[in-house]
Amino acid sequence: DASQAVAASERSAPDSLGISRRVGREEVQELDVMSAARGIAILPVILFHWYYMPIAWYQPQTVTRQFPFPSVLFINMCIGMNWPMQLFVLTSGFQDRAAAEQRRAGEWRGDLFILLLLVLSHHPFLEVLDALCWIRHGFQEPLTAYETRPGTQVRWYLYFYLVCRALSSWVFAPFLNLLQRHGSEIEDRELSVATGSTVMVLLFWAIAWFGETKKADRQLWREVPNVCTGLAQKDTFVWAVEFLIPQLDGTNLPGSNHPAYCALFD
Repeated sequence: DASQAVAASERSAPDSLGISRRVGREEVQELDVMSAARGIAILPVILFHWYYMPIAWYQPQTVTRQFPFPSVLFINMCIGMNWPMQLFVLTSGFQDRAAAEQRRAGEWRGDLFILLLLVLSHHPFLEVLDALCWIRHGFQEPLTAYETRPGTQVRWYLYFYLVCRALSSWVFAPFLNLLQRHGSEIEDRELSVATGSTVMVLLFWAIAWFGETKKADRQLWREVPNVCTGLAQKDTFVWAVEFLIPQLDGTNLPGSNHPAYCALFD
C-alpha cells in the first residue's frame, strides 16, 4: 500500500550534527557523499593542528628542512589552499539548511552545549588541565608552576560555530523564506532564490574583503570593533567578555589600568 511505498522510499540519515532525520533515497545518497567529503576535509584540518602547526604556523622557514617532500606537498595542497575547511563548512551548511527547513524542535540544546563549552574552555577547564599536568609530573613542582592559557587557536572554533548558527537563524533563513514567497510559479520562486542567494554571497564576500583591508595606521578594518571602549583591562565587563569572545593571549591583563581591547573578530 501507500504507507509501505513511502517507507520503502525513505530512510533515516544523520545530519552534520549527528541527528537522525527521515529522508528519501536520493537525499540519502547526497548525505552519504557529503558525509564522506566532510570526513576527508576534516583530516587535513586535524593533521594541521596536531602535527604541522607547531612548526608550519610559527616557524615556516623550517618546514622544508624538517619535513620530507611528500609531507610538504601535502601541506601546500591541502592546508595552504584552505579547501578542506571551506569544503567542511559548505557541506555542513547545506545539511543544516535542510534540517532547518524541517523545523526540528530542540536544536537549541546543541547550540547551548557549544556555548557551555566555549565558556568552560576559558574557566574552569584551564584549572583542570593544570591539575592534570601537576598529577602527570608526579607532584614534583607546586600546582602554581603550571599555567594553561585559553588560546584562540581552539576556542575560536566554538565561537565561529555560534556566529554561523546565529547568521543562519536570524539572517539567512528569514531571507530565504522571503525569497521563497516571491512569485506564484515554482520557476519564479527558484529564480528569486537563485538571484537573492547570489546577491547575498557577493555582499558577504565584499564585507570579508573590506575587513581584510588596512586603514592608514596599518590596522585591519576587522580588528577595529572594540566592545570594551573606555574600559580598563581590569574591569569586570572585560573579564566577562573574554568568556564568550576569544582574545589573543595577553591582550587584556588582570589588574591593569590600561585601556581594554575586546575584538569581535581576532
